[in-house]
Amino acid sequence: MDSVKKLEVMAASWYKSAPHLPTTGQKWLSENVWWLTLVGVILGLVGAFQVVVATFIVGAVGGAYGMALAGATLFNIALTLVLALVSLVLCAMAIRPLREMQKKGWSLLFIVLLVSVLSAVVGLVLSWNIFSFLTSLIFTAIGGYFLYEIRSYFGKVHVSKRA
Repeated sequence: MDSVKKLEVMAASWYKSAPHLPTTGQKWLSENVWWLTLVGVILGLVGAFQVVVATFIVGAVGGAYGMALAGATLFNIALTLVLALVSLVLCAMAIRPLREMQKKGWSLLFIVLLVSVLSAVVGLVLSWNIFSFLTSLIFTAIGGYFLYEIRSYFGKVHVSKRA
């Protein structure tokens, strides 16, 4: 957990010089992030179900047309699904602490951000799709921006207000 704190501080330095949301926007987002996370968990579960169904279809078609390709594809899908489920569980665990404005909720979302980076790297290694990798990193960076915009509202962090 100490290494996660070090990464949190390092990422804070990256976002420090970025333009900031108005204080009212930060406050609204920090007070409402819990239900936005809940909506994300619900939509994520629907997406995970669709991936499972697609996996069965790929397995059935792959079995008929060559298991080597299907096996690699199924491995990629399974690993992606596992990382997505880890993110969903962490987000679900974060809902209550986020509603109570606890640092634990913010920290869980930060770990989800780290899992997103890991997922992007794994996706790059397995598929060599640089466009997908860069897109994932861009969206993760945007998510990190919003996460750091509300950091000072959670728990003991209380960072001085930025200009």
